[in-house]
Amino acid sequence: MVIPTFNGAHLVSTCLAAIFAHPPTACDLRVVVVDDASSDRTVERFEDYDERLTVVGRAENGGFAVACNDGAAAAEDADFFVFLNNDTVPLAGWLDALIEEATEHPEAAAVGSKLLYPDGTIQHAGVVIGQDLWPHHLYAGLPGDHPALERGREVTAVTAACMLVHREDFSAMGGFDTAFHNGYEDVDLCLKLRERGRSALYCPRSVLYHLESVTRWADDKTRHIEHNSRLFAERWHHRIEPDDYKHYLEDRMIVVEYGSIYPIRLSISPLLAAVSRDVAGEDPLEHLLSVRTEQVLELQGRRTRAALDAQRELMELPSFKPRRRRTGGSPEILRRGGFQALSGGPGRHRVSVLMPLMDAEEALRATLPILLSQEAEAEMEIVGVDSASRDATITVLEEFDATAIAIDPSEFDHGLTRNLLAEHARGDILVFLNERSRPVDRNWLAPLLRTLDGDPSVAGASSRVLPYPDADLLSRRDGELEVSGGAERLVKRIADWDAYEAMPVEQRRLLLNFHTVSAAVRADVMRRYPFRSVRAIGEDLLWAREVLEAGMALVHEAESKVYHSHDYSLRRRFMRNVDDGIANREINGRSMGEDEAAALVRGLIAGDWRYLEEELALEGEELQGWRTEAALRRAAAIAGQWLGVHYADYPDEVVDAFSLLANSRRGER
Repeated sequence: MVIPTFNGAHLVSTCLAAIFAHPPTACDLRVVVVDDASSDRTVERFEDYDERLTVVGRAENGGFAVACNDGAAAAEDADFFVFLNNDTVPLAGWLDALIEEATEHPEAAAVGSKLLYPDGTIQHAGVVIGQDLWPHHLYAGLPGDHPALERGREVTAVTAACMLVHREDFSAMGGFDTAFHNGYEDVDLCLKLRERGRSALYCPRSVLYHLESVTRWADDKTRHIEHNSRLFAERWHHRIEPDDYKHYLEDRMIVVEYGSIYPIRLSISPLLAAVSRDVAGEDPLEHLLSVRTEQVLELQGRRTRAALDAQRELMELPSFKPRRRRTGGSPEILRRGGFQALSGGPGRHRVSVLMPLMDAEEALRATLPILLSQEAEAEMEIVGVDSASRDATITVLEEFDATAIAIDPSEFDHGLTRNLLAEHARGDILVFLNERSRPVDRNWLAPLLRTLDGDPSVAGASSRVLPYPDADLLSRRDGELEVSGGAERLVKRIADWDAYEAMPVEQRRLLLNFHTVSAAVRADVMRRYPFRSVRAIGEDLLWAREVLEAGMALVHEAESKVYHSHDYSLRRRFMRNVDDGIANREINGRSMGEDEAAALVRGLIAGDWRYLEEELALEGEELQGWRTEAALRRAAAIAGQWLGVHYADYPDEVVDAFSLLANSRRGER
């Protein structure tokens, strides 16, 4: 197996982990990584990685064809070469399937895999020649489980992003033609083999994820496009024939019906072709959503590039270590703080304010004085768990006589970390407070305590959440729509079990809406019902379900108010909603089809536009600017929700690449 790489050690690491996690049973495996004169210490990082791995270092950058040929030379006694891009994530059984396909079809010189984009759609299912005489990936963009993609077939070519080729055939062609530079090398090779009577096959049983088009780094690749295209056209355009329609007809993506006279009747799958038409006169919202669809795809691409850039930067740190599973390892107690009496005196309660923290220096300097100035009869201690902050978070905790606990970011879990905080708390009331939350006034704590004192069946009370005063227009609207921002006090309990079990998913989500942005919980209840470990977020919803089903009550206490809002970029908004979608799926069994997702985007954007125009009376360029921002935000949010809800359909590595929490665990801000 040959993996060429250039400044892609962060990608190689993930690729190798997947390869060795799913070793083949049909053959012996040796892997050759060819470092094409990288500056990221690829050779040094992987030279002792595994005894089955050889790293070949090139002194000068030669490009894809040269690197692959060098890798093949280093493994010249193999029966098959498998050329694999470093930005792929192979799934179990992928290599055995390629070997079996090649063995069953000795007439085939090359065999290619099913490659999926991170969202599960097709990136590669073979290469065909289009009516324009250029090579195209067959059915790119279709759902990965479409019946047409489950049929193995002979194709014109297969991509070298994952290509198995017989050693003898590869050697007979002299390897990849180095006249091409990072483009068309694989198609050129397959066309040459085809002229010798050999064929290329697409194998749908071999499946990998491929980050193609979203992991292209800013390099000199684009300046070779013209050269490669000219060379391919001169060499092949007069020797090849279009063959894409043959596949469309065989798969009944195009159906032709003949009558006694013309015209014939054509039926074309909407997945295959779209009708071009003038958009003038169409509904402007529909037109905008059509345009934004491509922008959301670009957003996901940017998100993936950003995540991989961050992974690259992390690997370049001197202290970098390969990612490991969270083990719940021992925390380090940096200092033990004390209780401090509030303005009303000691009172009947000792309150522990518990905060998970990362790079929270600025927020703490604004929040901690407000906490200690609360008008309540109680004593308060502050306990913070810090995940390797790079600022003075620990120093600020020390200044305010708080308990400071340190954990590795990879150990962070929204549920288990809050349990860790509770274990080190000495109060009878535990108040969970998000690092980005700040009490609105000095009357934040007292209403929460009164609620717990007034009814022993109440397990916890959460605050009303308001956006920060400097939040932008759309963030303020989000706050108004959020159920946690409601101005009415709500007491929630299960009074009718039959009605509860029959409750629709969204209604159940409202019932379980209890948040740790700002919430007071009885310590004795926490001992009986600790938070559960969660894949992403939602530990508070899961806990709420457990205590409500145990017969207790929860209260939304509107008198206790806290500021909390995020100035998310589109990238982080998408990532945050991936996590929320995962929680919705795991806790509430949420599902979401494509039609529902599209309807949600339309509805949310339409609501935002009415809000901007009718309630805020915006107009002109300002209105248009906010309309565009609203469309992008809603599209990013629902795209993230959709991916999160469908997370079980994808490998962990793929989901983690798009998860805000998973990135934080890797120390990526």
